[in-house]
Amino acid sequence: TGVAEFWGSFATLRSDMCCKRGQKGYLEIEVVGVDTSSQWGFCAEGHASIQGRTPDGAGDDDWSWGVDGTRSKTWHRGKTKPYPVRWSSGDIVGLACDLTDGAGAGKVHVSLNGEF
Repeated sequence: TGVAEFWGSFATLRSDMCCKRGQKGYLEIEVVGVDTSSQWGFCAEGHASIQGRTPDGAGDDDWSWGVDGTRSKTWHRGKTKPYPVRWSSGDIVGLACDLTDGAGAGKVHVSLNGEF
């Protein structure tokens, strides 16, 4: 449990935990404020940790998946797709990863206020 606040340009925050191949994971985020790019997701084994400034975030490589409820999009391998979710201040966003389908064949499921 913790609070992260970002101001200005795009920022990425990661946990010390990763979603391992053959497993599932889940986390919840309470939205206390939104900006122009609230992109969150999961990184699996194989994702390179980058220190310092980079334009890359969750979903920009083969080993991560991201969702953005401000822009209503998902990311994987640097490609975006429309996604029918939009969050705002006060919402609880649940992110579930499923890597049981094999290496790199992951899926991210999103709940908004307890509903998938």
